[in-house]
This record gives sequence, C-alpha cells and structure tokens, in this order.
Amino acid sequence: MHEQYMKIALEEAKKAFELGNLPIGCCIVLNGEVIARAHNLVDTNQSDLLHAELTAIRSCENLLFKNKRQATLYSTLEPCSMCAGAFVSASIGQLVYAADDNFVGSIALLKQNRYYDERLNVVTGICKEESQQLLNEYVELHKGRAHLSSKAT
Repeated sequence: MHEQYMKIALEEAKKAFELGNLPIGCCIVLNGEVIARAHNLVDTNQSDLLHAELTAIRSCENLLFKNKRQATLYSTLEPCSMCAGAFVSASIGQLVYAADDNFVGSIALLKQNRYYDERLNVVTGICKEESQQLLNEYVELHKGRAHLSSKAT
C-alpha cells in the first residue's frame, strides 16, 4: 500500500530534479485518496520555504484541519525540522518517508514533541533505493549537499 503512494512522491521528486531543485517529492493521502502532491521548488523560486512537504500541507490545510490525525504524508526524504513542525501543526497522523537525511533529519525531534511522543507513527525505507539514487545523482551533478548521498559518512 505505501509503495503506490511513495511512487507518486517519487514522480514529484523527479519534477524537482528536472527543474534543477533538490529532488524531494511529497504527497498527502486521506481515506485512500491523494489530496495533495508537491515537489521542491526552493531553487526555482529562490525561496527557502518552498519545500515539497510544506507546499503540500499548505495546499490542503483545510482538509487536514477537519480530519486531524487521519492523513498520511509521504516524502522521498526524511523531513527537515521546518517541515516536521508543519507536520505536527497540521495534525497529520502518519509519516512515511523513503531515504534518511543524515544531516538535517528531524524524526528525533518529532519523537520528543509532547503531542506526538508514543502516538507518532513513522514508516521508513519505502522505495529508499530509488529515492537515494535520485539524491545521489543530484549531489554528483551539483557537487554539493553531500550529506544526502549514500556515500556520506
């Protein structure tokens, strides 16, 4: 089940890559229906706020507000602290992500949040290899953000 939605997030990550952005994609699912999908546009729009997760959350925030803790967010990379904060604020019930972010990952921070603590439902590693390969290609092409590469120490 998770794989079909992560494939949608990967499609979005590929769009980001084609535009020259860090290849991160996201989709949000509620009751088996994709209610939002987005890709990273940070470099394209020169805005550090246009992360895929934040953009997706903003596009369906009314539905999330009415359906607290019922939606699942799928991301191709472990969310940063800004996106994790949005995840908590939007009362999303489950997070599924593909690849770990060895530098700015935020899952440990989410687990410390008093509202999520033991209720936090996180699934990792879904389509990890495909996501990591795309991230590695980006790092090689742009000679940067090496913490995203599976070759990083």
